Amino acid sequence: MMHYLGQQIELTQENSGWVGIWWHSAGYRVEMGFFPTATSAWDAIVELIQRDFAVRALLEVVEEWLDLERIDDREYSTSAEALIESVIAVEG
Repeated sequence: MMHYLGQQIELTQENSGWVGIWWHSAGYRVEMGFFPTATSAWDAIVELIQRDFAVRALLEVVEEWLDLERIDDREYSTSAEALIESVIAVEG
């Protein structure tokens, strides 16, 4: 088991290629595959972790705006949804 920014990462080789596994701090497992090399699996998982951390930080700001009544519930919901979608968006 390896670590990146305090998150646990596992790389495994299967018949179809390398699989990256991230044991998310919220208690769930995120699995990505198949990659031609362990390095490419690592890079994909690290990018996902970086996106997740960035979005969580921005969500804290948006939640603070909601608490300070700078935005309403609809604006909060729209912003939170867009931020979360940016984590799971597939580039290609």
